Amino acid sequence: MYEEVSETELGYEESFVRLLNSGQRVRTFKIHGYLASKIVFFLMNLNFAKCPIYISRHGESEFNLTHKIGGNSNLSARGRQYATLLGQFISDPSACPDVQPLSELALWTSTLLRTRTTAALVREASVKAAAAAQAQQSMMSPVGSVRSIGSGASPLISPTASPAPPVWTSPPTSTRGGVGGGDGGGSVNSQPASPNAATSTVVVMRASTPAQTKEAVAAALAATDVSILPASSAGLVSAVSDTVTSAVAASNITTPTTPAPPVVSEVIATNTIGPPTEWRALVEIEAGVFNGMTYAEIERKDPTDFDARTRDKLRYRYPHGESYTDVIDRLEIVIFELERITRPVLVVGHQAVLRCLYGYFLDLPQEKIPHLDVPLHTVIKLTPKAYGCTEERFFLVSFGSGAGAGAPAL
Repeated sequence: MYEEVSETELGYEESFVRLLNSGQRVRTFKIHGYLASKIVFFLMNLNFAKCPIYISRHGESEFNLTHKIGGNSNLSARGRQYATLLGQFISDPSACPDVQPLSELALWTSTLLRTRTTAALVREASVKAAAAAQAQQSMMSPVGSVRSIGSGASPLISPTASPAPPVWTSPPTSTRGGVGGGDGGGSVNSQPASPNAATSTVVVMRASTPAQTKEAVAAALAATDVSILPASSAGLVSAVSDTVTSAVAASNITTPTTPAPPVVSEVIATNTIGPPTEWRALVEIEAGVFNGMTYAEIERKDPTDFDARTRDKLRYRYPHGESYTDVIDRLEIVIFELERITRPVLVVGHQAVLRCLYGYFLDLPQEKIPHLDVPLHTVIKLTPKAYGCTEERFFLVSFGSGAGAGAPAL
């Protein structure tokens, strides 16, 4: 409940903060001390036009396969597959309409290799999706129809229907302050992904030779800023143009003499995710002397520490490492930025870090944070509201219960 009060009524003994026009002007009076100053700083950075926040763990890592904690390992083959699916999902306007155009999406990662590789593959998938969408928009038509592309252009004839885009049908659940089940945050969710989740969109090109098509797409991608992608994405232009050329060869479309118009690279740039922002504050909880070990090895080597962690997972600090309370403290700067940002965000992070962010936005007790369910290969969409936050979950892929399907619960 709010009650109007004037500055005259407050007198000269009460301290206060006054916000005018949603923070356009801020007036403070008698603000002293650390806590009061932090409150003012927080209020000055509040943004009342809330944007969606997508959080996802990195793809399965090599350490996840062997149930080791910490470290700086790269992605496994399945982790790379998930990263590509994540890029396709976030680029799909039907699945994520609130992040369009993709150039407006902020992509955040930690400084560790597994999140950086995931982000690179997400961006690579967004570039491919943009190139395919641009080619599809310019060079496809409905079944058996003929239409002209500009004055003097050859007609477009498409003998087959265009394939349906992937359907992300993993049931999103909407909750307010919901808590996942127990300490199973490291396992890959067993819910099946959509049967179409890994289906690539087939691009049927308009009347041009495969060589001309490949050159046009390659030229458009060359004009797009993909140089900032890591070395793992060096074959991106070749991969996209080869995919398009294969689709042309398989489409049985008669090749006319008039070449297709060039693909507009500006459209590709607009629908491509920008370079990621790397945050040192987003790195995984530091395991200290237990880095690179499994919990079975820790229990054998130091049963006292193992029992201490079991009794109080929130406050237990790894020797020469961190506790969950330490992680919560260092995430303050990230939370401030998430509160003030005016565009959608995709945070590719780690289990313990994402548990803390999830707990903050759903206003959960700190004691529950170390036990929240933030599984691998799952996208969680958080939508801040005036009071609270809603949640949706998308399970993009499931590998079952085979070897390596789980990960240590830090």
